[in-house]
Amino acid sequence: MNHESLWRLELAKKIAPLYAANPKLRALVVAGSVARGWADEWSDIELDLFWNEPPTDAERKSVTDKLNGQIEYYYPREGFEWSDAYHIGNVKIEISGFLATTIDEFIHAVIEQYDTDVDKQLRFAA
Repeated sequence: MNHESLWRLELAKKIAPLYAANPKLRALVVAGSVARGWADEWSDIELDLFWNEPPTDAERKSVTDKLNGQIEYYYPREGFEWSDAYHIGNVKIEISGFLATTIDEFIHAVIEQYDTDVDKQLRFAA
């Protein structure tokens, strides 16, 4: 893992417990170039959040508030995903949120039904 990935991963490890404090959260995964060890000086930190039940707007924004982050965008649930992004200093944090049951369905569809739907494949690959 390169230097740019390592320090971003360390920052993600500091952010993760703030999300994990919410009992609705089932899992959090670092994704993208940081997870693969390929980050460069322009890379963001991608976090995929898997919820047991839908988070409220206040719950979604609470971590950004605790980090004094500056929101770049904040979208309601569209299809199967919530998405938002914020900056902590010069680092962009991109959040993709999903119901855990949705991801379970995607995994089942890809592994057992050989589903080639692009969205399912992308989520499975992430």
